Amino acid sequence: MPSLTRPISVQLEITDKCNARCRHCYHLDFNQASNSNDLPDKQVMALSEKLVLSGIFSVVITGGEPLIRKNLVKEIVKYLKGNNVSVSLNTNLLLIDSAILDSFLIYALDGMLVSCPSANSSVYTFMTGGGNYSKFEANLKMLINSGQRFAVNMVVNRHNLGNIKETAMQMRKLGVKIFGATPMGLNSQSLQDITGTQQWLMNICLDLFVG
Repeated sequence: MPSLTRPISVQLEITDKCNARCRHCYHLDFNQASNSNDLPDKQVMALSEKLVLSGIFSVVITGGEPLIRKNLVKEIVKYLKGNNVSVSLNTNLLLIDSAILDSFLIYALDGMLVSCPSANSSVYTFMTGGGNYSKFEANLKMLINSGQRFAVNMVVNRHNLGNIKETAMQMRKLGVKIFGATPMGLNSQSLQDITGTQQWLMNICLDLFVG
């Protein structure tokens, strides 16, 4: 019976740096100023070439916040899509701009997973360690207007547990088509946040076309 000889999908973490300090992130306890292990652009591109040669079908570009390295993201998307690899991007959206969005449309990026811990501005700022919700929402509107395929995901712990419905409804109001809420995973500085959430919170996917 035939069997797989390689993974069909790979997560390519191009940076461990981020412009946010989200309480739910596994990098929260990481001192990025002194301990970054980012590879140079040439090595990341060489790795991308190896993924193509290995017959990988799908690559998720992630971090940290990958858009800290916008030019590298563009080159990876261009190269992989040019070699018939499905490519998506994980991002908090705070660093998106029209130029990078245009390049995604040109190179046919397959999709984006956008992180939004809350549509409540004060909770959003708390959860992201100082992020600006108004900036996020403005960038989200730009993304929606671009026509790029994407989904919004809300990572949930005890601090934003009561904001799920509010956030889902606001995303729908803005024009988001797919919204999901997932429980926070292990984080060395926030273990107490997990206990009361993962006991009952199942993965929620709301197709906002419905209702």
